[in-house]
Amino acid sequence: MGITSQDARAALDAEAGDISNAGRRLFLLATDRTNSARMVGGGASTGETKEHVGVEKTLISGSGKRYVGKISKGDENKGKGRFTCEENGAIYDGEFEMDKMHGNGTFTWDNGEKYVGEFKNGNFDGNGTFTYANGSKDVGEWKNDKKNGYGTHTYANGDKYVGEWQNGKRHGYGTKTYTSGEKYVGEYKNGEMHGQGTFTYADGTIYHSGEWVNGSPKEGELSESDIIAGETKTNSVSLLSL
Repeated sequence: MGITSQDARAALDAEAGDISNAGRRLFLLATDRTNSARMVGGGASTGETKEHVGVEKTLISGSGKRYVGKISKGDENKGKGRFTCEENGAIYDGEFEMDKMHGNGTFTWDNGEKYVGEFKNGNFDGNGTFTYANGSKDVGEWKNDKKNGYGTHTYANGDKYVGEWQNGKRHGYGTKTYTSGEKYVGEYKNGEMHGQGTFTYADGTIYHSGEWVNGSPKEGELSESDIIAGETKTNSVSLLSL
């Protein structure tokens, strides 16, 4: 509660109209009220307990590895800090709850690989970006350390997949484009082209449009034009690196 007009009038009356003394009286009153509010509220409004900053803490990752570091904000139950894995030197810099990485953070390995995004109970969980040592990158949704939901994988050579994922594999509907100009649009299952889809060469020729099984056109579905198109492009990267 702040100083009111009634407080000001009372201070002037108490000091017989002396404005300077009344001002000092109001200052002391305001200070007392502020301290009382903090006592009732249990501390500073941020909830941060100063004596916990700099205190050593250990986090346990989803795989059970120990990460030791110091709290930079918050307390031992919830806060932020920088922690290093005792086993492999990997570093987690971010938010935690209890003894788990939880919230937003950055996880960096000594080989340069990095995950930046959301964590839950010690695992990549939510939206995040994983950059690999070879330059390839995953951007999208994660669950329990694996790509799950919708996301994009950009390969080191520039090829790109955009679509659905399940347990770290392409699964559902997606599009893969190649730097050579080729493209597959359709369904995937367990990382392979599977279901209905169309593969098109860079010049616009359709290699196959229809059903796929485990990465290849379903037996008996290739038309004569499909076969001719495929035979004239034996050096294509298309079906060798899907």
